[in-house]
Amino acid sequence: MKSDISKRKARIHRSPLSRGKPDLGLRRSDGYRMQRHYDQGMKPKPSKLMPMSLQLPPLLLRRPRLPDGTIQSVPLGTTKSFAAGMYVMQDVNVTFQVDGDELGVFRIVAVETDNVVIFDDPDAPGHRVLTLEVAESVMGAGPIQISAGQAVIVSVEFSCPVDPSQGMFKATLNGSGAIQLQIVATADLGALVGNTVVSPENLAPGETGNFAFELFSSMGHPVTVSLEYDEAFDANFSAPRSAPITVPAAGGTAMVTVPVTCAQGTSEGIHYFGFKFVALDGTQLGWMTTDVNVISGTVITTIDPQSTSLLMLAGGLTPINVTLQSIRGGATDITYEISGLGNSAGPFGLSGPPLHVDGGDTTRGTLWLRASSDAPANATLQITQNSFNPDPQGGPISTNIFVTVEQPPSSEEFVVLRIYWGPKWTDGNPFPWQKMEQAIFTAIRSTYFQGLNEYGVSKVNDVAMSNDPGLPGTTLLAFAIEPTFPSSNDFDDSDLIGLITRLINSGRLPRPDGINSTPFYYVMPQQGSFYRPNRDGILGAHSTFSFDGVDHLYGWGYQGMTVDGTTPTFGHEVAEALSAKVAGTEVTDPCQKLEGNSAGVALQPYLSKLRNLCVLPDMTTDSSVAATPPVPGVTG
Repeated sequence: MKSDISKRKARIHRSPLSRGKPDLGLRRSDGYRMQRHYDQGMKPKPSKLMPMSLQLPPLLLRRPRLPDGTIQSVPLGTTKSFAAGMYVMQDVNVTFQVDGDELGVFRIVAVETDNVVIFDDPDAPGHRVLTLEVAESVMGAGPIQISAGQAVIVSVEFSCPVDPSQGMFKATLNGSGAIQLQIVATADLGALVGNTVVSPENLAPGETGNFAFELFSSMGHPVTVSLEYDEAFDANFSAPRSAPITVPAAGGTAMVTVPVTCAQGTSEGIHYFGFKFVALDGTQLGWMTTDVNVISGTVITTIDPQSTSLLMLAGGLTPINVTLQSIRGGATDITYEISGLGNSAGPFGLSGPPLHVDGGDTTRGTLWLRASSDAPANATLQITQNSFNPDPQGGPISTNIFVTVEQPPSSEEFVVLRIYWGPKWTDGNPFPWQKMEQAIFTAIRSTYFQGLNEYGVSKVNDVAMSNDPGLPGTTLLAFAIEPTFPSSNDFDDSDLIGLITRLINSGRLPRPDGINSTPFYYVMPQQGSFYRPNRDGILGAHSTFSFDGVDHLYGWGYQGMTVDGTTPTFGHEVAEALSAKVAGTEVTDPCQKLEGNSAGVALQPYLSKLRNLCVLPDMTTDSSVAATPPVPGVTG
C-alpha cells in the first residue's frame, strides 16, 4: 500500500549544515538514527522545507546517514527487526527479494523511499538541517518506484534459530538486479557462567579446600566442559582439571566440585583466581573467577626443658631442642629469631636452616644459639616464631631461656691441607677430586667445627697463609693431587708419611713451619684401596709424623663411592685430631654411629663437653642426631 506524500508523514534525520556532518540524534534499535516522526494529526512547530538545490553549495551538504543493514547479539529463538538503506542515483522500479538466505532466517517487512530536504529547525531558529521525508512506502517487498537522488530503506526481520551451528548470518537484498543491499545478523550464541556455591571460609598455606561451582548455560544445546585452573590469575594456587561435566541447554545448570591447593608462602589476605571452561576438543568456552581469604597456618613450638638453661662459650654455639606440632595449614618451613635481637649482628642469634613440619604432623628439631665473643655473662632470652605463629600478634614463645656465657680456653688455629692420592681422583672414578674439594670448603666454612672452641680450637681453615715476614698474607697451596699409587693397591702408615714428606720437600705442599696456623695434613687414598695393617676394620685414622725433628698432625680417610660416603670420615678425623691436640680427648668416637647433614654436607656429630650432647652444628631437621645425649653402643 502506498502512502500519500501530502499527508506529510516524515521521518526526519538532523544533520547540522554548519558543522558539515550528521547530528548524532537518537539511536533506534534497528541501527539507524531517528530524530522525530511526524504523522497525520501531529502539528510541529512552524518550519520551512526547501529543496536542497536552492540553499547551500553542494560541498557543504551532507545527506542523512542510512541504516547499515546489521543487527547484533540477537538472543536465540527470538525475532528482531532492522533495516538497510542506500541512495539511488537513477530512476528505477524494483521489487526486493532475499538472496543467499539458505536457512530462511530473513523476511522483508516493508520498503520505503525518502526525499532529502532542508529543514528549518523549530528548536533552533536560524539552524538548518538535512532531513529525510518519506515519499512512498509499501508493505512487503514491493514493487516500489524510486527516483534519482532518493533514499530507499528496506525493513527486515531476522528470526534467530534456537540452536544455530553458526553465529553470523549474511544475505543480500536484491532489488530487481538494480540494487544490492548487504544484510548481516549476529546471534548471541549464549555462554557458560559459573557461580561459587560452596567454598572454604579460609585457607592456610599448604592446605587444600573444596570449591563447589554451579554452571549455568544460555546456549542452545548441551555442552560438555572441564574446569581448568588458570594460572594467569594467581600462581599461588593450583587445582587438578575436573572430570568432564555436561551442562544442559539454555537455562540448564550443573554442579562440579574442584579441590584447590594454596601454596606455601602465599601471603595473607583475599586472593582471586579463575577457571577456564574447556570443551572436549580443547576449545575455551568461557571462564569464571572466585576468591578465598588466605590466613596464616598454625604451628606450636615447644622448647625442651633441658634447653631452657644453657651453658655456652663466647664465640660458640649450642643447641636448643624443640618440638613442632602443626595445628593448621600444610607442610611448611619455620624460621625463628631471638626476640628483639633478630639473627644478624648482636650478642645472640640463631643459625641453621628452617625447621620443616608436614601438615598435621609433630616433629622434633634443633635450633642453634650463637653467642658473640662479647656476649654478656648472663642473659634471659625468648625466641620468636616467624611464620605460622599461634599468636595472632606474632609474639614470642612464652618459655624463657636462661643463658650463661663463659670465655673460651686458650685456643689454637688450624688449617687442613688435602692430599688426593691415586689415579681414580683424576679419572673421576667414582667422582673427581673437585667435588670433594667443594664439599670440604662447605663444611669448613660452615659452623660445623665452631663447637670445637670449647676444647680450644679457635678456627679451622681451608686456606694456608704464609708466616714469612717478607710475604705477609701470601696464600699458599693447600692441596695436592698425587696420581701415582702403590701397584699393590694398599698402604700403611710409612707410605702415608712418605707421601706427605715428598710433597713438602718437592714444594707441592707448604712446610709446617712456613704456615701461620697449625697444619693438619689429610690424605684421601683412592676408592677400593686398603690400609695394610687393618684391611677391613677402619675407614680412617689420625696420628703424628716428624718433620725436621718436630711432630705434626696427619690423618687419612678412604675415598668412598660418593661424596656423601667420604665426608663423614673427613669430618670425624679432623674433629678428633684437632681436639686431641689441644685438649687430649677424642670427641667424635662417642657419636660416630650417628650421621646427619649440615650445610648440605654429610657429617658425624661430635661430643659437646659443656652440654654432654652429641652435636651436629646447624643441623635442624632431627634432634636425635643434631643434639642428643651420647649412649655407648648406640651413638658410638
